[in-house]
Amino acid sequence: MSARAAVCAHPTALATCLRAAAVAQPREACGLLLGRTAGRCGTVTQAVELANRAASDERFELDAREHLATELDAARRGLSVLGTWHSHANGPATPSALDEHGACAYPLAWIVGLEHGEALVRAYDTRERPWRELALRMEPA
Repeated sequence: MSARAAVCAHPTALATCLRAAAVAQPREACGLLLGRTAGRCGTVTQAVELANRAASDERFELDAREHLATELDAARRGLSVLGTWHSHANGPATPSALDEHGACAYPLAWIVGLEHGEALVRAYDTRERPWRELALRMEPA
């Protein structure tokens, strides 16, 4: 059996996503994942919450101005935008059909599933269809 590809994350990045998802309910929360890459692997050092501009509670649309400002700030700090994150306010941490068929500008997506009172974060490589789940490994902050 081959080892599953992985992405590393600082616990504070995960905590940001979980907290924002809980507060945003019943709407989806969303944002960007910042960090550094090494080949095909990356380390997410920060998750940034952005305003969700979608009209529906069950979709997300990143605020364009906040998106650009976050990208510029990351670049000034020597970081890259590695991906996006969003929550499923009443569902599992698995990609919906809309997620998989939407435009993905980045190779990484985290989904925060909030289901039956429990929260779970899963990471996906969005360059493949269907999205391929990645192992999510914790790094010290």
